[in-house]
Formats: sequence, C-alpha cells, structure tokens
Amino acid sequence: MSSSTPSTRKTPHQKRANGQGTVYVQNGRTGFTAAAYDINGKRHTKQFKYKKDADAWCADQERARKSGQSTYSPYPKMLLKDFLHQWLEVQPINNENTYRSYLATIDNLVVPFIGNLKAATISPHAINKWLGDLVAEQYSKGSLDLAFHVMRASFKYAHLMGDFPQNPMLRVKKPKLQSKPTKQIPHEDFQKIYLESAKDPFMHARVEVGMMMGLRPGEVHGLQWSDLDQNSKTLTIERQVQRSKGKGLVYMPVKTKHSRMIPITDEQIRILVTHRRYQDLQKASWKHQEDLIFPNSVGGKMDAKKDRRMFDDVLKQAGVKHYQCYQMRKTAYSNLAHVTDSATMLQYTGHSSISTVMKHYAFASTESMNKAMDGMDKLRPVVTPIAYQSSDSAAS
Repeated sequence: MSSSTPSTRKTPHQKRANGQGTVYVQNGRTGFTAAAYDINGKRHTKQFKYKKDADAWCADQERARKSGQSTYSPYPKMLLKDFLHQWLEVQPINNENTYRSYLATIDNLVVPFIGNLKAATISPHAINKWLGDLVAEQYSKGSLDLAFHVMRASFKYAHLMGDFPQNPMLRVKKPKLQSKPTKQIPHEDFQKIYLESAKDPFMHARVEVGMMMGLRPGEVHGLQWSDLDQNSKTLTIERQVQRSKGKGLVYMPVKTKHSRMIPITDEQIRILVTHRRYQDLQKASWKHQEDLIFPNSVGGKMDAKKDRRMFDDVLKQAGVKHYQCYQMRKTAYSNLAHVTDSATMLQYTGHSSISTVMKHYAFASTESMNKAMDGMDKLRPVVTPIAYQSSDSAAS
C-alpha cells in the first residue's frame, strides 16, 4: 500500500450553499483559510490550523448574518475619541447643559486617557483600567458616574446599529464610590460674605437672591424687573440663561420646566429697588435693553464665568476661603430647613420631592446641632442633687 503526504498546493474551494462561506488551502501556507461575508457585504478571511475550526467559523458568520448581527466593524480604524464625538452629534439631546456636560466628559475624562485606542477593538480590561485611573486621580463620584454613562450609552448605540460586533461595556462594572455633596457655607463665613456684598448695590442684591432666596445661578441671570411685583410682594422665576451651542447665551425654561412664584419681604424689595436705582444711572451707556435685574456691563445677558469672578472678588475681600456660586443656594435652603416646614421648602426650591430637597439642600450646621442639644437638655427630667458617700465611708 502506498503512502501519501498532505499537499500544500492550492486546492479548489469547498463547494457550499450561498452564504455559507468558503474554506481552502493556499499555496505556501499550512492550515486552512476561511472566507465569509459579513452583514455589510464585506468579505473577511481568517487562518485556522484545523479544517473543523474553519468550518465552525464560517457557520458562526452565517448565523450572525442571518440574525442581523455584525461580526466585523465597518470602522475598524476609528479611534475612540472620534467615535464618541460622532456619537454625541447624532444624539437627540435637547438640553444644552446635558450636551455640554457630555462633551466635557469626553474631552476631559476619556480622550486624555484612552482616546487614541481603537473603538471597535477596545477591551473590557482597558476600560476597567481607565476607570481605575480616574479613581486614582480622585475624580468625584458624579464625574465617574457620568463618564461611565457616556461610555455605556455610546457603545450600546453602536452595537445596536451594527457598527461594532461587541459591546465591551457589558462586562464592565461601575466603580462604587461614596458621593460627597457640596454643603452650605458655614454661618460665620456667610455673615462675612453678606456684609462685604452689602457695600455694592449690585452684589448686595445678587447675594440676597442667591444666599437668602436660594435661586440657581442660571435663574438669577434670567430674572427680569417685570418678574418683581412689589404690590403682592412676590418674585416669579420662569426662565434661566444658558449657553447654547452656536447661539451663545439664550433664555430657556427653568430646570424643573415649571415657573414658580415665591414671596419676598419688604427688606428684600428695598435691596432690589436700591440696586435698580443705581442700575438706572448706567443705562445710558448700555448696548442692550433686556429688562434684566442682573445684566452684564452693557445690559445683555450675564455670563456664568463673569458671575463667578464677581463672587470670587467678594470672597477675597471678605477674607474667607473659596466657595462656589451654587453653594449660596445650598446655604439658603439649609437655613430655611431649620425655620419652616417641608411644603414651604418644596415651593421655594421648585422640586417635587421632599426627599430630594432634604438630601441635597438640608444640612446640619454647628449652630443647629447646638440648638438641638439645648432642646434635649430641656427634655431631661429635673434631678434633685444628693450627696454621694465615698466607698470608704460607706464601708464603715
């Protein structure tokens, strides 16, 4: 019986039904080459040592194609940073703040770390390492949650559209971090800031609506004099100023989508009216007339950066540490929580859930804790002092 050796010459393609792929041997190579078309009609080849593995690969490609699944990305060389920017541009995001926060997350938290990796082949290991690096850099829980959300939403969309054959985020777990909510300004610094702001009518009114009424910065920038009703002693909050892509500063509905009316005191009206009298002296040089209570230097919409700079100047003059503008709102509602009921808190904040208000705005202060302990002292039963005998005298 004669023996035969395996041939390495190119053999005819194995005949298969349409769509089942092809397995063959190429000249000068050992093993088998398998070829198949993906869902996008692009031909792919892969080398195998054994024919059974090549046949199995072809069968997998056929099953995926018939079920509408992608096995290869039509964008194999696209970098993660380009993919995320393109994904963001096709999302139906109507809220400008959401768009800006997504873009900032991509540019600041993703691109510097893993932006140059290929999106189609990025591994769960690489993503886990990236998240670990963010934790090591001590980014906040909110920042990490948003970064994780952007990655998860973008890859889910790309996988659903057939752009990527795999979704690596399905095997990635979000880091567990404890949130550290921004708290109110301590009472001692609150007093220093308020007294310093009172030296200028504009800043006095600005700090009053922020640190006493609790308006959001965007709501402050959107206030118009027509919102002030001196007869009914009310202030209506129905718009905010936000920066819109390609449009600049624009008026938008308030965050909760519902306007609210809050009562104000005679002293608050006096502070606002004083500010208005000084403001009227400057109107002759204005380029814009938008009836704004807190405009910029030419009567137009106030930019958030300029607002922060002005607040920072007050902090420096007051000799206190740095605080964020938003902490004025926290301070107002932390103080309000100690002097009123839950229903009033909801009306002032514009929220619909008291649990949200208590979690994010109502913080205990040193003064309130001392007051609570004084109250507990009053509940203690009165004990008549008695003379205690020493252990030696008791034994005798």
